[in-house]
Amino acid sequence: MGFALFIAVASALSISLIAGARRSSSVVERFSAAGDHFDVMLFPLDRDEALSLPGVTNVAINAYVASAVVDESGAPVDGVDSTLVDFAAQLDPRLRVLRGTVPDGLDPFEIVVNEGFVRTFGKDVGDRVTLRMFGLDQRTDLQHAIYVPTGPSYEFTITAVF
Repeated sequence: MGFALFIAVASALSISLIAGARRSSSVVERFSAAGDHFDVMLFPLDRDEALSLPGVTNVAINAYVASAVVDESGAPVDGVDSTLVDFAAQLDPRLRVLRGTVPDGLDPFEIVVNEGFVRTFGKDVGDRVTLRMFGLDQRTDLQHAIYVPTGPSYEFTITAVF
């Protein structure tokens, strides 16, 4: 009886581990399938200009900001390439706000950050964070993984975590 019970438990455990591994192995494909797919990134066209081009049916605003969190002296700290949500565009409906409230867009210095940002920098809703932007003259630096921003610095208040 004990041996039969051992076999049953071992079989159930094996089946559940195989099912979990199979689901985990497809996570990248499932994430990619849930996202938007783009053919081209256009600079410096705005949304309306891009939509006016022949054959363009959908345009999404790029929410990437080339920046780095800096300390009081202006030196970059761990975790370069912070990604912030651009509130000129609507918040992606697939994102779930965990804490705080999404800014209404009236204050350009209110931002939403992701959980990874919170873990990396120890900041949360209500905290202020200084970001230093990369200058337009630093495109070559970024292509060669030189992550020392020389552009302007701005202080933001975190209003939500997604």
